Amino acid sequence: MTGGQLFLETFFNPVVMARYLPDILKGMGVTIQIAACVIVTGIAAGLGLAVLRSLRLKAVNFVIIVCVDMARALPPLVIVLLVYFGLPNIGLTLPSFVVLWLVLSLVLAAFAEEVFWAGILSVRKGQWEAGRCTGLSDFQTLRWIVLPQAIRLTVPPLTNRTIAITKNTAL
Repeated sequence: MTGGQLFLETFFNPVVMARYLPDILKGMGVTIQIAACVIVTGIAAGLGLAVLRSLRLKAVNFVIIVCVDMARALPPLVIVLLVYFGLPNIGLTLPSFVVLWLVLSLVLAAFAEEVFWAGILSVRKGQWEAGRCTGLSDFQTLRWIVLPQAIRLTVPPLTNRTIAITKNTAL
């Protein structure tokens, strides 16, 4: 058997492919499910944290910044292991799907919060002032004037982040 034939037999064996194809397709389904759940909850939580941070309450901002920095600094695998093996020690056992969903949502929320916060800060001060001059409250100005502009700017980095977090579903 030549080197090329051995390579083809090892990596492209049709019998082995047919045997494991159902398991691979099942795994793809789980990846798509977890990725969809993580992306929806992570981006929504990140947007919520950025809006909460825009209220400029010092104590709340401090807590958000510390939690976000910790979630961004720790590798997702470390957090998964801590949650999956640590929570049973306090009497809380979660299925692996839920643990991965919660942890990856937390990590994506941390990154998304920073992206949304940068988007909010990138909107010029004059936009805030214009909204306030028309009689809108701070929250209405944020909701109707600032966030639409900020979200448009955050699409490319959030797309990058969601692709990266989808790759982490293999954890």
